Parts: sequence; C-alpha cells; structure tokens
Amino acid sequence: MLLAGPTVRRIHREREMGMRQDRELTRPLAPAGARRQRLAARSGRTPSRKKVAENAAFPLDMATVLGLGCDPELAVMEGRVGRICRRLPGVNEPVVALAEKRWPILFSGPFRERLTRSLLPHLSGLRHWAEAQRKARDYADLDGSDLAMMPRDTEGLGPFVHERLIPRLRDAASFDEEEDMVVAESLVDGLLTRLEPEFAFVDGRWYGLVPFCGEPEPRQPEFIVGKNRFLGLRAGSAVDALARYDTVLREVVRAIFPAEGGGWKERGYLYRGKEGAVMRTPAGRYFACLQMPPYVVEGDDRKLYSFEAAEIGIQIVSTDARKGIRPVSVQVLHAYRHMFVSGWGGGNFICMPRFENYYEELSQLPLEEALLRHLESARMTLCAGYTPLSSPAHSIQTLGRPILSEEEAQRRGLPIYRYPFRAKGSAGF
Repeated sequence: MLLAGPTVRRIHREREMGMRQDRELTRPLAPAGARRQRLAARSGRTPSRKKVAENAAFPLDMATVLGLGCDPELAVMEGRVGRICRRLPGVNEPVVALAEKRWPILFSGPFRERLTRSLLPHLSGLRHWAEAQRKARDYADLDGSDLAMMPRDTEGLGPFVHERLIPRLRDAASFDEEEDMVVAESLVDGLLTRLEPEFAFVDGRWYGLVPFCGEPEPRQPEFIVGKNRFLGLRAGSAVDALARYDTVLREVVRAIFPAEGGGWKERGYLYRGKEGAVMRTPAGRYFACLQMPPYVVEGDDRKLYSFEAAEIGIQIVSTDARKGIRPVSVQVLHAYRHMFVSGWGGGNFICMPRFENYYEELSQLPLEEALLRHLESARMTLCAGYTPLSSPAHSIQTLGRPILSEEEAQRRGLPIYRYPFRAKGSAGF
C-alpha cells in the first residue's frame, strides 16, 4: 500500500516540527573555562557570568580540542594544523604576515589527527553529558508528539514485552559500546563538516582564511604556505569564535551519542542488547528498538556520504500485528539528518512505503518477529533505499554529511551502500 494524501500531509507536519526543533538547538551558547577568561582579557572582553555558569557542566571546550593550551596561536590550512611562532622565519618556511610582521607557521600534522587525539580522553564525560541532556527531550519527542499513539491493549503489552520480545532479543550478545576510535572519528566528521576548512587564531583574534591571488591590501593578514596564499578576509574576537565553536561541539555531541550505550538504564530501557532494545517511556509507551552502526551511502553524484550510528524504534500499540505495524510507524529516536526522515528533530518518522502484501506477510508472523522484521526493513530503507526510483524528502547533497574517500571508508570498516546506476538506454531512462 503506497502512501496516500493524508500520510503525505502528516509527513509535512513532522518535517516542520523537526525544523523548528533544529532552530531551537542551534541557539548560540556562551563560552566557559579559565582559558576562555584569559583569551577574553587579551581581547578586552569578558563573557557573561550568567552564561558561563549556565554551561559549566559541559566537560570539554573547543580551546582544549584545538590545543590552544599548547599552541595559543595556530593556523589550520590545507588539512594541517600548525603553531604560529613569534620569531624570524627561516628560508621557505610557511609564514603569516600580520601588521608588517612575519612569523613562521610550524605544521605538526593533520588537523583530523589532532581532533581525534583531543577527543578520545573525554568520550566518557561527553557521553554522560549527552545522555543527561537528551533524556527529558527524548521522552518529550516520543510522548508529546501529536502522532504518538496510546496503547490499545495495555494489559497485554507488559506480558508480551517481558515474556516474548525481550527473550527473543536476548539471542543476541550483550551490548558492547562501539570502539572509542570509531566514536571519536564520528565526532571529528561532525566537527569538520561545520568548521571552516581554513582558519587561524593569532594575537587574540580569529581569522577565516580564503585562497587569494594578487596583492593584498595594506595590513591585510596574509598566510603563505609554499605557493599557496590565504587572506584573513573574515575576522573577529577569539572569544566569539570559540563560543561559536563550543556551540558546534555541543551540537555534534548531541547528534553522535544518542545511539551509544552509556547510561542506557537511566533512559528507560527495559533491555538493551548488541542490536535490539526495548524501552518504556514515562507515559507508559513501549518501543521495540534497533541500533544501527555507522555506514556510508553513495549519492547520485558518485560521492560517498558518511552517516553516524542511529537508533530506530517502533511503538508497540497492540499485540495484534495488523493494528500495530503501519506505513508510518518507525521513528528515529533522536535528531538525525537523512533523505527518508521527514524532519530533523528527535522522534521523526521514516518514510518507507510498502505494498499491501508486505503487511499481509508480517501479520502472519508472531508479533515479536514482525516487529523485528519491520525494523530491519526500515534499516535497509535508510542504508540502501536511495535509488533512481525513490522519492526522498531531502536531497542527499543538502544534509551536510561528511564526504569520505573509498580508502577512508574501508579503513574504518564502514559498509558502503552503492547507488544503482543504470547504463544509458536501459529501461526506465
């Protein structure tokens, strides 16, 4: 049964709800920490004490991630990070020309490696913070949605969950957290997608760098690496830039960690295994859940787009599969940007139209098997549903997803779901 008019209108409502939630999540937050206070003193500005206290619980800031404690003045250029040293430059050394002075830039390695090394020691604290931040909002997404359904067979749901569904899920091994390196690289992908590709912190200022040819204006900050030249055409206070970067870091942490396992008992899970889980919300709604590891989708432009881990779920509203498994029933339990997710906030539904015989086959199965099969079908929609015949809610190019090379995806062990290109002149084209 294909999606009908009312379902399409419902999806549009969900998309609008998700976009409103996204705008609320992107409100800028103020910086915190002693290092920030020192930078503020250098630039002649002091952050609001109220804002500092408001964000004091966040366990990490971008000054630490960037390594400004060791390299207080640095430049990120061409994928590398380097320290700006206040001495005379040597022959052929990369330099920054600022206020008629020239200082060398000593590059120490890839920017990605520095971010990964900085994040690894803090994963536990970031995970704990993300769980605490998301708990109330996750339940609000699942319990407060206009599309949330109240259970129709409340007396039968509890026995079904504990006597049939959870024992079925226990066939899988106990839950293991993803390798820290995989998690850290997902965080790095999120940061690199949102940060400027080239920037610098020098003399208490932040500069956004752009490639340049020709003669710069007098006193225009200039960064020279070999034959490549960059100008600091965008500039601002280091305090303001780090406040903006801290906001980005919090957004990335919120997006990456919902599928992780830290603190899962506190989030209402009755059971959580390696792949499957069962959750009960404060309002008494039961969800059968499936954890999806990170993966890569090939776009119609032949680029490889990286997607972080996700958790999807279906609300159990009845012990009768005919009543509980519907065309619009599987939700992503946290904020997630995908072509087939109607909105980008938490609790939005996956668009996965199926023919009527699909639901007829599910209705013949035991409910626990039908739920898990429908969740697996939703997983494959997210991973492999992007084809020339699909009608996504969003273009893959508009999601802001990191683009990986074939070698990088294989190095991380990420499965790649290919776009089914067809030869010219074949049927349908």
